[in-house]
Amino acid sequence: MSKRSVLTFALVMAAGVFAPIYAQEPAGATAFPPDAKMVRWSAQQAEADELGAGMIERFAGFSPVVAELLAGARFRAVDTLFDDELLTRGADGMRPTPRALALAGPVHVTLAQIQAAVLQREDFDPKTAERVFRIGLADSIEVAIVPDLLARLRHEAPGVSLRLRSINRLTILDELDTGGLDLGIGVFDHGQIQHKRRPLYTDSFLCLFNAALLNFPQPISLDDYLSVPHVLTSLSADAHGAVDEALAKLKLERTIALTTPGFLAVPFVVSRAPLITTMPHGLARYFADAFGLATSPPPIDLPGFTVSLLWHASFDQDPGHVWLRQTVSQVAAEVAS
Repeated sequence: MSKRSVLTFALVMAAGVFAPIYAQEPAGATAFPPDAKMVRWSAQQAEADELGAGMIERFAGFSPVVAELLAGARFRAVDTLFDDELLTRGADGMRPTPRALALAGPVHVTLAQIQAAVLQREDFDPKTAERVFRIGLADSIEVAIVPDLLARLRHEAPGVSLRLRSINRLTILDELDTGGLDLGIGVFDHGQIQHKRRPLYTDSFLCLFNAALLNFPQPISLDDYLSVPHVLTSLSADAHGAVDEALAKLKLERTIALTTPGFLAVPFVVSRAPLITTMPHGLARYFADAFGLATSPPPIDLPGFTVSLLWHASFDQDPGHVWLRQTVSQVAAEVAS
């Protein structure tokens, strides 16, 4: 299916919901110019997958345009365009076909692009702009990037504020789709057609421990590594991470004394107890310098990982969002160098 076909379908579907905008604006909606209201609300309908009975019941009585669409004339034209039916009649009314559901993702992106074009803001001037950005990220990335990012914002964009939230890979997509977050920063290996991703930097792992409590020769041997309990940072309920997967391949396992969902308490723990932890290289170096701790390469092969930006396609051309992504990318590059 060509991009032109997707755009045609999006516009035809959007035309069916433009008419009732003024008569039925969603409760609590922000005031926008008329055309912007149309596109924004159309995108909300596509996002909710209301291609069937719900949409028909909601709009059937509003205008001849909608009546004609639902009567079949225009919808038959769309069916012909895609050489397939998009709605079928069932016992409970009109229902979307599998073909229509499969098109929901591409149509959503197209509507988001139309929405972004209609809602296009003026050029973003960081020196005078007043805007709040909501960013979701893990505390390990917060420690690595946010201090330098805030220092730069206070100098270049004093009216820009950040609202940070701790997130994980299991919830980030929903947060972006529902508008709860403007941007995600983390290790993301999944996404849908409406999500955009930009790699920031790659990182590896490093062991962190108190040399006064664990008198290990450098670099740590595998026997020494397994001789003491470990601290594991994980958001999952089970005590299993990348280290455990690598050890399992060697038919080995370690003793885990503590699991914690974040990294910030870990240096305090290992500075007081004879424990060892394995964490991102950059963060381990930072904690080692701040707490006087020792580091060592892990005695097993661990895969590296990439930290990326993740955002919703509807923000792709937003000038302020573009500026934010560029700024975060520049700060991350400086931190990683």
